[in-house]
Amino acid sequence: MPKDEKLHILFLSSWYPNQEAPLDGNFVLKHAEAVAHFARVSFLHVSSLPLTNKVELDLQATIHFYESQVLPRKGLRKIFLVLQKLWRYSQLYRQVCREQGKPDVIHANVAYPSGLYALFFKLFTRSPYLITEHWTGYLPEKNTPLRPFQKTMTKWVLRKASFICPVSGYLARSMRNQDLNGCYQVVPNVVDTDLYLPKHKEDYPGKLHLIHISTLNNRQKNSEGLFRAIATLQNEGVDFELLVVTCNSDRYWQKKLKGTPLEDVVSFRYALKPKEVALALHQSDVLLLFSNYETFGVVIAEAFAAGIPVISTASGPAKELIAPERGILIPIGDEKALVKAIKDFPSQKTRFQADKIQTYAREHFSFRAVGQQYMDLYSQMLKPIPCSKK
Repeated sequence: MPKDEKLHILFLSSWYPNQEAPLDGNFVLKHAEAVAHFARVSFLHVSSLPLTNKVELDLQATIHFYESQVLPRKGLRKIFLVLQKLWRYSQLYRQVCREQGKPDVIHANVAYPSGLYALFFKLFTRSPYLITEHWTGYLPEKNTPLRPFQKTMTKWVLRKASFICPVSGYLARSMRNQDLNGCYQVVPNVVDTDLYLPKHKEDYPGKLHLIHISTLNNRQKNSEGLFRAIATLQNEGVDFELLVVTCNSDRYWQKKLKGTPLEDVVSFRYALKPKEVALALHQSDVLLLFSNYETFGVVIAEAFAAGIPVISTASGPAKELIAPERGILIPIGDEKALVKAIKDFPSQKTRFQADKIQTYAREHFSFRAVGQQYMDLYSQMLKPIPCSKK
């Protein structure tokens, strides 16, 4: 490759935004965008859904997309679906090579099954690959056992990868605890920090503006506990309002709260665009998270980009991200601690300086910050630099 030519990075992903799940794989696309600030990026995706279910993407960098589909058949074992997808990925790979040139590095997202396709390409093309891992199934709280074949393949894929890049240290430790060994380098998720305005409001007079952003999946996000704590706040006379931003289209909680006192203080907004999420955070005082577990917690990084602190349960990634000057940590599942943290929040305002919180976000989660981390890893992959397999 000529010195003045950019690297060509091939992204593989099983997850991709669609109409049924518009946020599915959104974090993968943001990683590809981050890399595209420095390199040429081709993105391969073989879907199990009709391609007519795609959603429009608002990208900040040029990415060459190549897509196909393999629709699952009733009664067909999953291994055959994986093999069918491998064939489609191979066809797309040849098309990429014809149109964009042979990739220098393969960047797979999630070890199984995308990592299998990356390993296949490495065996036949000698292109090195790394794995970015997001899957919550490795976390002890999720406790999703890997089937014997899946675990064998996952171990093989990770062992042959140049780097394994979980999005948090907690996810990395959880994978190691399952005897999934390799060369680990944590690279966080991306936030488009350019969407966020400077935050000047650091006083909290009168009503407290709270915001919660999640899928409202009760097992992971503990939405039941969150709303019980909010009801306690209301009963104790705290002056506040809570905005809930979610992609949960069945509106279960909005219907459940209808006709209750909480309807007066809780409002819902659905499937907001990134610019709308940024504005909602900018207009809030503090983000609330009451999760039982997370692999990263991208909304924490988004809150930091908006310059607002976070009150969160001490799930693994939250403990890594939330220092005393950026928020308050409480025990998982402790509703009384959540109520106390919210009530005490205005009196602790001097701890939280918006400009410093935003600077932290730009330095750690921006497109350029994350993209540069990956570029450094790609450079190491193309040089004979050994990595200790831990």
